Amino acid sequence: LFGALTERRNLEWRDEPTLWAGAVEVWPESADAWRGYGLALKFAKRWEESEAANQRVFDLDPTRIEALDDIGIARVQRKDLIGAREAWEAALKIRPGHCAALNNLAGLRAQEGDRVGAASGWEGTLRVCPDDATAHMNLGFVYLALREQDRAIDHLEAYLRVDPGGPYVTRCEKALATRMRVAMCSAPSVS
Repeated sequence: LFGALTERRNLEWRDEPTLWAGAVEVWPESADAWRGYGLALKFAKRWEESEAANQRVFDLDPTRIEALDDIGIARVQRKDLIGAREAWEAALKIRPGHCAALNNLAGLRAQEGDRVGAASGWEGTLRVCPDDATAHMNLGFVYLALREQDRAIDHLEAYLRVDPGGPYVTRCEKALATRMRVAMCSAPSVS
């Protein structure tokens, strides 16, 4: 008996999506269970299922706008940029200063090739969330692409101040080091 129960439990716990699928089976009206399932599916890159689970979260609890963020991400992964934009705009209708949706919309503009629009979007994010590391980092790189070196440096340095242990520290430090070498080489010599 215990062997059979152990085997069943091991099957339920074999991966996160399976664990959370069990949770939504037991608690089908729980937004928290569906949210856990949606996140597990997102991390497993099962985009269609993640979108459906997060839609269920939002249907159960329309205040859970983080579900709309992940619906947008799933749609981007499935190349549905219009649907992603709709999800993030819906989140902003509920909470106009929602940093993740602001960041994601700016990132979508960058992905579409609209660097100026992306910069404007991330600047808007920073007006609402001045310590948003993602917005600073993205602005630094978009300003580099737009050849606005001083602004790029300001935002790359801000990223390093705001998130000194963040995942993009090395990338930002390399970009800053390259900019500093270029600046030193192009500085006029003093006699």
